[in-house]
Amino acid sequence: MIMQEHGGSAQYQLEGTVIDFSVNINPYGPSVNMKQAIANCSYHEYPDPNYRNLKKIIAEKYACQLAEIHVGNGAAEIFWTIVRMSGKSQAFMLTPSFSEFPNAVKALNGNVDELPCRPEDQFTVDFHSLGERLRSKHYDLAYFCVPNSPTGMYMDALTLKELALENPKTIFVIDYAFIQFSRHSNDQYYQFPKNVIRVYSLTKEHAIPGIRIGFAISSQDLIQRLNSQVNTWNVNCFAAQAGHTALSDEDFVKESIQQISRDKNYLRRQLDRMGATYFTSDAPYFLIRTVIPADEVVTLLLQKGILVRSCASYGLQDWIRVFPRPLSDSSKLIHFLGTLLENHHDTEY
Repeated sequence: MIMQEHGGSAQYQLEGTVIDFSVNINPYGPSVNMKQAIANCSYHEYPDPNYRNLKKIIAEKYACQLAEIHVGNGAAEIFWTIVRMSGKSQAFMLTPSFSEFPNAVKALNGNVDELPCRPEDQFTVDFHSLGERLRSKHYDLAYFCVPNSPTGMYMDALTLKELALENPKTIFVIDYAFIQFSRHSNDQYYQFPKNVIRVYSLTKEHAIPGIRIGFAISSQDLIQRLNSQVNTWNVNCFAAQAGHTALSDEDFVKESIQQISRDKNYLRRQLDRMGATYFTSDAPYFLIRTVIPADEVVTLLLQKGILVRSCASYGLQDWIRVFPRPLSDSSKLIHFLGTLLENHHDTEY
């Protein structure tokens, strides 16, 4: 059986090359500027332990102070750092969602209280239940992935701000790893209360997941507490340089997102033609319902050299997640997926 805790992870259990739809990564990167920046990095010198050059460009772009920025070895590491900072935590999250945050909480013997969003409700959030849950029980941490992975569900910044103001003793963790891919990308610049930590990844839209780099923005107090939880030089020089270049290379991101949007529209048209059931989202990636268990679909498509993300680990046993790729790749996915679904058709689908 192929195990998928994260998109792309299955490739390490395989031999040969696959067309990978399982990762939420820009298929058109990295850019020429990014490749040059990494190749020209001064790796013979120690990095600045305070990452001032990187923080300066973050501060300028997000209208914050250097003391309000934490630099981390990818967004996943930052979630673990936040949980360590909080200690044994009572945490809250909507599900299904990204696994690193709850994994970190449980590793430190904390507890995660979940509010499910269900496919029969189009994964929408019951905001009344959400508000009641947060007010009725004191949580140390509340995690929101925006747009959510795997569903692509979106929560607007004003709603998140109001929830944070209503619950000032709770630290709200907003995972903005995929915000650049969203049509609501301007929300990433929204100013939040002091009990909110915004976490950003710089690897998704620039297709450099092997170089771990992300950052968090929050109040000086929370950032100081975060910084105290990591070792000196927790980010290497290649990652720091890549992060600086990523924040400067806005034209590449805009062009990529336009192309990805066209690729997504193509996939949607083909799925409509097939009569498939899918959940479109505010992110490029989206969920497709299968007529057989998702893990079995992954195995069968891998025989054709195609990797998709089974959502069984999210509790969605008959859903897969795909991220749009260039049309030549997507046409292969549609062909084999269509044949697969047709061969396993049932009247309940």
